[in-house]
Amino acid sequence: MAWRVYESRILDRLIILCIWTAIIIWYCIPGSIAGVLLEDTPFTPFYFYKSNVTTTTWLHDFTITFILESSAVCCILAVLLFRHNAKKSGLKQQNIQDFKLDYNLNDIPSSYKIAILVITGATFGYQIINLQNYIDYLANNSADLYGSSNILSQIVTFIKPIVYSMTVLIAIYEKKQLMFMRIAFGEIIFDSILATMIGARIYMLTPIIIFIFRVLTSKNIQPDRNLDPSKDFNSDDIPTTFINSQHSYNKRIQQKNAIRLVTTFLATLLFLVYIFLPIARSIADYRANGEFNLYDIIVSTFTERKQTTDGSNKRMEDVEAVFGKLDSFTNGSILTSVSGYGTAGIMPYVGSALVFIPRFILPERPVAGSSDGSIYNHPSRLVPSSIGVQSDSLNVPSSPLSITFWHFGYPGFIMFVIVTFLYLKYLNYLASSPYFIYKSLAIFSINIPAFSTVFASPDVVLKNCILLVVLTYFVRFLHKLTLKQN
Repeated sequence: MAWRVYESRILDRLIILCIWTAIIIWYCIPGSIAGVLLEDTPFTPFYFYKSNVTTTTWLHDFTITFILESSAVCCILAVLLFRHNAKKSGLKQQNIQDFKLDYNLNDIPSSYKIAILVITGATFGYQIINLQNYIDYLANNSADLYGSSNILSQIVTFIKPIVYSMTVLIAIYEKKQLMFMRIAFGEIIFDSILATMIGARIYMLTPIIIFIFRVLTSKNIQPDRNLDPSKDFNSDDIPTTFINSQHSYNKRIQQKNAIRLVTTFLATLLFLVYIFLPIARSIADYRANGEFNLYDIIVSTFTERKQTTDGSNKRMEDVEAVFGKLDSFTNGSILTSVSGYGTAGIMPYVGSALVFIPRFILPERPVAGSSDGSIYNHPSRLVPSSIGVQSDSLNVPSSPLSITFWHFGYPGFIMFVIVTFLYLKYLNYLASSPYFIYKSLAIFSINIPAFSTVFASPDVVLKNCILLVVLTYFVRFLHKLTLKQN
């Protein structure tokens, strides 16, 4: 109804979706696989490089790490939901004039939207021109190449995530000028294809995720346009005929949205099972050999693989591909057991604090999150190397709570809960802002489609917040400069 509280006054609906998506991806899926298969889970193979390990010791390490981090996330959610309900109860007593309608892009000039889409397309053009440099997956991920790109590449790498975040917002919220929405979706699909061509298989899900977000952020209940929001009244003053007609209208809208949600869910499920998982598994096999061709991967996925493997083997290979991608808990247990608790020192935060300085200005800038300032002692590289896996291109995700333990020792549990809670509140502040650029910065920080920075270690939070503050003040400076020129 017209007096219904809009989520952005409490928790922005987009932030809620991102939080739950991150929980499903990084906690529910790997936890469910391990819980069902137990010691038969296809865990990370290089775990065997540790001494005296068995499937039983792996399950023990995985379970302890998973329970600890899941407990921390539950604490964060409990505080968020408590504050959410408390604020919602207070807002119910306010007048309708304080309530905010569904976010839309109608106030943003079309010229701005065109500029955003053109700049996004230009970054794709640059990627296509230099695509040959990224085809060899192993060489592209070599630690020796970190920070060695030219100035133009560094500028494009910095600009693209920002304008891409704006394109995502256009795809989600644009309702009046549907042509802009379609172009934005086209660019998102094109970007997912480019990313998949260089081995980033999770980007195949980006268009699906953005479409689901568009469906879920649409309001189920629309206010009556004839209702004057300037009047100070409560629900008792509204005529009964209006309430009845509004209830009937709301019911039709809810039925329509329910059908859309069910259809979207079924289509997404079919895509994941029959397209995404098989292709993701083939990409993992091919990119281990370095250079690969996306066309060859698709052909082999739906012809050769279908002929050479039975149904049970294919399902197990798909499960192995998913678990290997999302299992950050095995890597986290290795980080803390081999590298120790509280041994990272201050350097991870020095690199994070200096992240706003471009490398073409400070080439020797320490790597954010690294214990010695080099890429080799970043957790993603340190975990495999610490147990004797010699690979210049192998990098793995580690659970953020384990990284926090590596930084602070056991007090890292409290640190992780507090820092993550404050970080999510800051992201919610940006996402619930009526200003388009602020909402874009929130999307920029969430890292769609991996959502790997929704729950992050304190050094990542510091890095993201510094970038957000620098970008915010830069935008304000440009705004004031524009006003002076006008």
